[in-house]
Amino acid sequence: MPKKYLFVALVILLLLSFSSSTYAQNEAERIQYELTSIEFEGNNSIPSSALADVIVSKQTPNWFFKFLNKFSESIGRKPLYFDSTKISDDLASLKSYYRDNGFFNAWFSYNFKLDKDKKNAELTYKINEGTRFLIRSFGYNGLDSLPKELIPKIKDYTIDSANYYSKTLVEQNTIPFLSFLRDNGFMLCSIARPVVNIFPDSGYVDIRADIALGRRYIIDSIRVEKSGVGRQKVKDDLIKKIVSISPGQFYSADEKQRAQVRLYRTNLFSSVLVSAITSDTSGDRVPLNITADIGSMNELSPEIIINNSNSTFNLGLGANYQKRNFLGEARTFTLSGNFAIQDFFKQGVIPHIPNFLLLGDTTVFGYLDLRASVEQPYVFNHRITGRLETYWNENKQKDNKTVTYGSKLSFDFELPKFVYINSLQIYYSVERSVYDFQIDYVKRLLRDKFAGQKVNPDTINFKLDTKRQFSSLLGADIGANKTNNLLFPTAGYNISLTLEEANLIPAILNFLGTNLSYISQFYRMQSTFIYYPNIYNSTTSAVGIKLKTGYLQAYAGDKSEVPLNKRFMAGGSNSVRGWRARELVPNRSLNFSLLSSSVDLADYLLRDYPIGGRFLLEGSFETRNRLFGQFGAAVFLDYGNTWESYKDFSFNQLAVAFGFGFRYYSPFAPIRIDFGFKGYDPASKENFFKIIKGKTLLDIITLHLGIGEAF
Repeated sequence: MPKKYLFVALVILLLLSFSSSTYAQNEAERIQYELTSIEFEGNNSIPSSALADVIVSKQTPNWFFKFLNKFSESIGRKPLYFDSTKISDDLASLKSYYRDNGFFNAWFSYNFKLDKDKKNAELTYKINEGTRFLIRSFGYNGLDSLPKELIPKIKDYTIDSANYYSKTLVEQNTIPFLSFLRDNGFMLCSIARPVVNIFPDSGYVDIRADIALGRRYIIDSIRVEKSGVGRQKVKDDLIKKIVSISPGQFYSADEKQRAQVRLYRTNLFSSVLVSAITSDTSGDRVPLNITADIGSMNELSPEIIINNSNSTFNLGLGANYQKRNFLGEARTFTLSGNFAIQDFFKQGVIPHIPNFLLLGDTTVFGYLDLRASVEQPYVFNHRITGRLETYWNENKQKDNKTVTYGSKLSFDFELPKFVYINSLQIYYSVERSVYDFQIDYVKRLLRDKFAGQKVNPDTINFKLDTKRQFSSLLGADIGANKTNNLLFPTAGYNISLTLEEANLIPAILNFLGTNLSYISQFYRMQSTFIYYPNIYNSTTSAVGIKLKTGYLQAYAGDKSEVPLNKRFMAGGSNSVRGWRARELVPNRSLNFSLLSSSVDLADYLLRDYPIGGRFLLEGSFETRNRLFGQFGAAVFLDYGNTWESYKDFSFNQLAVAFGFGFRYYSPFAPIRIDFGFKGYDPASKENFFKIIKGKTLLDIITLHLGIGEAF
């Protein structure tokens, strides 16, 4: 065949192929095909979920959300359709994303399938990732005039060689370095976009960033501009003291931000802004301006109580009165009172609210709390917030009614920017607890425990006296938050630690000649570690892993009597969600041979019946996924229990729960509802399949309503 005919045949073949492709795309545009599947092939290094977030094309929602959309567009979702014109944008987005992660030679192709009968479309992107480039060198230009004392700190903002290149990694170094310079006087410095030099043959990149330092500025003066109804009540000198920035210091963006936070924490200001007046700079001098709108010094406000204190959902009412700038020095005096019903879904106690206020209803659980406090933002002329509080709390549970009253002095330290710990509070409290065991509960308890001993507890005249315990507590709360987002973390970790010692100070005073009454000396430790492994590599989905431990040990005095409110209990909306709050406590039998009519039963219950344990271990695995808009879902696995001692721990006594939940991410906090199931019950030694035999769904499900995530 002559070459010209072969060429003509090849052209005709290409035209037919192009025509077929164009026809398919035109047909897809004429008929709406739901995009039921988006697949990625060849992406060995980057998960498909991350790539799906990058591209413009989106997969249609499942039938459930399309069904809801018929009734409400705010809850449901509309079907999404295949659009071939978006493919070029998808390819560009994929190429850009891969380049940002070091794959400079990646290439992409695609294909799609149209089902005329079902009106469905399937889109597939094929990826050849190629080599992932490593960083060979990273550095800055323009630092010749940097002061000598700052030069050694540059190494903290460089990238070690042999790291894979990623745009995020470079930003994680350049942005903090820019903040470092602005915190050391270089108020107007800037960093140009880093230049990436690619060496295709070697698989390496060299990165350089140009820096314009500019002048190193010093604070020249502090100016105050006040407005609002309370402007005459707050002196300029007090505002300057709280700001704690003096003329002559090098300008620091971080100190400016911290100063603004300090002002807000006083509750004196409706709005406040601390800013440098760049237009008034003179040489290397810059004035600092404080613009403050000061509200009323007195405020009385009602409150709706919604929280998950003690791993149970609390709903109630309260009132709060504040006297601002109390006796000067930006002190705040607060009076507050509130009550809340606990776990009202289970109790069905809404009609009993009047009885609850009198704490006289035997079916209602909850608390009544009254507090008065004085808070001062500056203690000992240091950046320490001091708080003196006195309180009275009555808490009613199925087993006992506890009244706790006392005082607490706490100091909250403002920590430097570059320390590992984010929060530190030390405190000292003196409190007395009065325990009044519920007679109906004790009768049921005795009847259940002594059923096999052929003893009728109603025929025995036990004493059931009110018990009082005194505690002097010295403690510290320590925290380190290293997550990437405070509201919805997807990577990083969070550590919290509480340390407490009870009655050491009274013991020392008694040794010196006083006669203070206390029962036992003990120490208490509780730690929580939460880790977000960033498995999804997404900002809308997260996996959380929690491990929580607690240990309490009495080391002097009557070691058996440790206050109930210091013992550990598991179960509830923030714990093992197959059980309700306080349901997981050490399982020990009452020994009838130790009881007689002369024994104070309340004393026996405090000593030998474990209403709470001395060792706690619990944890959770949870995946959180935003479905659409502000709505999300979660699937979880919880485990845990409490024991009388760590020596009693055994794995077959770990309670295991699993379940799922839904989330609404409101502007102030996530609102969640969780459905928990017992996976393994250590009390009965039964697994899920044995537990559900002969039971309805309502019998095996545990419902939890919560504010904020479970952890």
